[in-house]
Amino acid sequence: MVLETRALLVRPRTQAINALRAHLAELGIISGAGPTKIAALIAIVRNEADTCLPAAARSP
Repeated sequence: MVLETRALLVRPRTQAINALRAHLAELGIISGAGPTKIAALIAIVRNEADTCLPAAARSP
């Protein structure tokens, strides 16, 4: 039961990480796989002064 519960929690997290990596990869921003590598991508998305991410890709 514990393993099934863990799987139910980890699966959406993994899907969100993979979706973020895929969307940013379309823009040429590449990062390693896994939750430990996603922090760099999140920092790029949150930093409004960063020019790596085009303005059209940011939400208004």
